[in-house]
Amino acid sequence: MTPKEKALSGRSKVEHYKWTMQDVSQPGEMQLVPKGEIAIDHAYQRQANEMKVRCMAGEFSWVAFGAITVNRRGGKLYVMDGQHRLEAALRRDDVQNVPCIIYNLPSTKEEASGFLSLNTNRKPVSSIDKFKAQIVSGVEVTIFVDSLVSQSGRVISKCSAPTTVVCIGLLQSLAKEDQHKLAKLWPTICEVSDGHPMHMDLIRAVWYAEGKLSDGCTFTDGKWRDKLIDVGCDAIMEEIRKAAGYHGNRAPSTLAEGLLKAINRRLRIPLTLEVKL
Repeated sequence: MTPKEKALSGRSKVEHYKWTMQDVSQPGEMQLVPKGEIAIDHAYQRQANEMKVRCMAGEFSWVAFGAITVNRRGGKLYVMDGQHRLEAALRRDDVQNVPCIIYNLPSTKEEASGFLSLNTNRKPVSSIDKFKAQIVSGVEVTIFVDSLVSQSGRVISKCSAPTTVVCIGLLQSLAKEDQHKLAKLWPTICEVSDGHPMHMDLIRAVWYAEGKLSDGCTFTDGKWRDKLIDVGCDAIMEEIRKAAGYHGNRAPSTLAEGLLKAINRRLRIPLTLEVKL
């Protein structure tokens, strides 16, 4: 045991700190593999960037290629890390075999978890890029959010539009905080946003305000839900933007202030938030 492997106690650092192996106990096997034998599982892999692939293919470098990470599952090979490098190799007739580190993970779930581990720990991955892999990996909160998006009739996308949901990271965060609350508020958020992009600021404003409404008041049903829908997305977002500009921030309390101003316009008895000391 070398000095770097040893803790001050004299025991190995693995034993002393109770370090663990996250997936397999042995390193993968290095092999040269015919490029056509390696598949891409789009259930969890992000969409390839065609411009990046063309650039890599046009200026191919074995040094930059290194070795791609592959899993052997059901008698087939699937790339876990290195999709763009593989796609570049597939476009060149002078590249036939590619270096691979091959693992033997038993299922798509472990494979997707490996993809997350490789990409999350080494390079940034957007919330949307992670989303499909988390579903395949069985991440409960992600599966819950996916079901909400499906109920809305929208699709998850990086492009904001009246038919898409972009703010996946926010929805996952809120679901971790309180799934029941999000499930009850979601139909209202969808109806207010109908025909419009789903604004992150609107969701944050409704979420914050719902938690501070006086007893008996809610946006999940009844008169205040109806009022919220009647006011409409455009008017609400206009007041939210004004509040954010006035205060110089987009804190949830600021966004909720704009939301209430839109709701309370022309009301004799305004809706207010409780201040809990």
